[in-house]
Amino acid sequence: MRPAALWRAALAPAGTTIVGSLVYKEPATALRLFFIVTLIGSLIGLKFARPTQ
Repeated sequence: MRPAALWRAALAPAGTTIVGSLVYKEPATALRLFFIVTLIGSLIGLKFARPTQ
């Protein structure tokens, strides 16, 4: 998977959740925020785990 696709795959759900919390007043629970941070952290981990060429 290309690096740009990885960023879009992680930031789309995170952005949707943030917009939902701010605009539509959906609850931003600790568990929801934890999983957003985990998703972005996993993406960063995949970026660094990629073999160098």
